[in-house]
Amino acid sequence: MEFVFCKKCGNKYKFNKNTTNMQFHLDHQHRGWIAENHIEQSTSKQSSIPTMFKRQVKEDGRPLTADKKRKIDEKLCDMIIDKLLPLNFVESDSLKRFCCELDERYTPPGRKAITKKLDEKYENMRIALVDDLNKCLYGVSITHDAWTSLNTESYDTVTVHYINSEWKLKSAVLQTKLFPGSHTADNIARHLQTTLETWGIKDPICVTDNAANEKKAFQIMNLTRVGCYGHKINLIVKNSLNLPEINKILSRGRSIVTFFHQSPLASDVLQQKQKLLLESSAQGHKLIQDVPTRWNSSLDMLKRLLEQSAALQATLLDKSLSKRASELQRNLYTYEEMVIVGHLVEVLEGFKTATEMLSPEKTPSHHLILPVMKKLCQGILIEENDISIVKKVKKEMKSQLEDRFGPEIDVALIASLLHPKTKHLSFLSTEEREKAHALLLVEAKKDRVTGCVVIKKEKDEENQDATSNKPVPNLPELSDDPESLNDQEERPGNKQDSDPVQASKKRKVECDWLDDIIVGDYKEAGHIPEDVLTEQEVQRYLVEDAGGNTGLDWWKEKEIFYPRVAKVAKKFLAIPASSVPSERVFSLAGNIVRKKRSQLSPENVDKMIFLHKNSKA
Repeated sequence: MEFVFCKKCGNKYKFNKNTTNMQFHLDHQHRGWIAENHIEQSTSKQSSIPTMFKRQVKEDGRPLTADKKRKIDEKLCDMIIDKLLPLNFVESDSLKRFCCELDERYTPPGRKAITKKLDEKYENMRIALVDDLNKCLYGVSITHDAWTSLNTESYDTVTVHYINSEWKLKSAVLQTKLFPGSHTADNIARHLQTTLETWGIKDPICVTDNAANEKKAFQIMNLTRVGCYGHKINLIVKNSLNLPEINKILSRGRSIVTFFHQSPLASDVLQQKQKLLLESSAQGHKLIQDVPTRWNSSLDMLKRLLEQSAALQATLLDKSLSKRASELQRNLYTYEEMVIVGHLVEVLEGFKTATEMLSPEKTPSHHLILPVMKKLCQGILIEENDISIVKKVKKEMKSQLEDRFGPEIDVALIASLLHPKTKHLSFLSTEEREKAHALLLVEAKKDRVTGCVVIKKEKDEENQDATSNKPVPNLPELSDDPESLNDQEERPGNKQDSDPVQASKKRKVECDWLDDIIVGDYKEAGHIPEDVLTEQEVQRYLVEDAGGNTGLDWWKEKEIFYPRVAKVAKKFLAIPASSVPSERVFSLAGNIVRKKRSQLSPENVDKMIFLHKNSKA
């Protein structure tokens, strides 16, 4: 298809082997201009057309194919999910103009059509997640929390965490459902039980905040529950800072920050003083207001006030500011108070780092709880040169640490023992290490392999018919090497993979190869009791050095040698150290359920959060 463009105004018209459209445009848009410039026009009015227009042949005049349109629609869905756009975005004129400019053959689907496509994507993703969870044989972990939307509707969010067959830690949002009624323990238990049955999850280890209703709900469900360690650290710091002297320092800092946030003139003067008095790395920084519900915001406020102390003092003395500025001079920290703030910042920095280390979703974190605790305890040791108020804070933090990390420490012990980076447990006492070893043995025996391992066979048994009805004993199988399998397939006449007898012999050879390691003193016996196998495996695991491997890749290589311990590792290393994954959904939901979208149905809220979080995973 050909087009013509007006050289004067840029309008585009189809060219159908005649000049009707072009002449009509000239007569109605540019007749005066043609006359002023004395452009010659014959009786047929054709001479000015080549002068005024240029032709362009479109490279591909064919209509948009169904496959191409489907791919563009798919990318449009991805953009809506990624940016959490409202569904009526597809009907906006700006999007239509944008698509027309890119390719005028493409028309965005309507709201109903895009809703149908999102429903299909949700269903496909849900089925894929269910299939992935069904393959996870050794337990999963979940986090649970509740929140209230802008239109006072209560929701609860459940996230799931597990280690797949490739030893990759996976996280996903299961649901964000409307929670009717009050948040009593019975209601939470009933609502959560429905969720677990819907997704086919059995006996998960649960991580929640430390609210009484959450604790009781999981007692009702008879499920293992671990308190959120990020929440515990938050309570430790908040309670420790709740001293009159500290509250006075924080209150004076807030008054200064509030003044600069409310006065544009004061902020401008502060920036000028920063250029004169501070290093380039501290210039342009604005003061930070703390939030009562987030202790780390108090830390950030104090750090910024220390950094900007010289510029703040010069700014409040500036005569161009109001009388209020001169009154605030008495709220500036004295030298003694700055020393207190400096010590507080040093102590609180450790707690902030600990919170960040215990809050990731893509890497294991539960094994870090005990090392983090030990590090925090070292950071709050009372020293002789500490001033009295700092001693009070450290003493309170120590007592809070001892109270809040006691009851659920067994899970952290096992997780630390199962991670290659911390399996040595050198940061624990001898009694704690022995307790961890005993706990691991108990867990390894819980879901043990059925039956026993056959270690000796008579020659006539090796040649017995493959169709025998005797049950094949479970063996600690060696992982299949893709390269060796390919080599076997390439050999002419090789039929091991299809021959049950040959396959049985191959398994026997693999078992014999590991006899000297696995069997121990039971070589001459006909079988090894399962408890003995488990104990020997645990002992071999405890003495092996992790080497340079410090992640789940170590387990990917060693799973064949420690099959019983490996399944316990998958169970405990998937437990998050905090319920931050659920709380992060709250922040995401705040971008969805806002004032302009307050009428969004709970079903669509759940769908958008599910697609947004899990598409990235």
